[in-house]
Amino acid sequence: MKKLLFVLAGFVILVSISCNKSNNDTDVTYTTSYLVTSLGDVTMDTIMYMDANGDEKYEMGTSSLNMSFETKNGYHAKLYLSGTTNKGSCGILVGVEKVGESGYIKFAVDSTSSTTPQHFTFHKEFYSLGK
Repeated sequence: MKKLLFVLAGFVILVSISCNKSNNDTDVTYTTSYLVTSLGDVTMDTIMYMDANGDEKYEMGTSSLNMSFETKNGYHAKLYLSGTTNKGSCGILVGVEKVGESGYIKFAVDSTSSTTPQHFTFHKEFYSLGK
């Protein structure tokens, strides 16, 4: 009987600790997306972006980028482009979504096109230090 009381008391303590756990203890997941699409004669000097680990990555010699990744309890999205359009166009999207909700919570969209050589740059950065 005494053992049963100790087991029951332990169970009650465990349940009360679990019930008192705050909703803030759950992880919030974010999806960061980068999309750079080029059509026609577009030359990129630099595509720089922030990856899931917070490291800056560089793509040289390519005129497109299509990637996304997830992070927990915060995000850091950063995209920089430098290039030239000549009878071409370039579309750009950087966005952050909260998983489980619809639509971007932060985003930027831009495009450029030209029939003569035209230099362009794009830079956008979003970050959250917490949930």
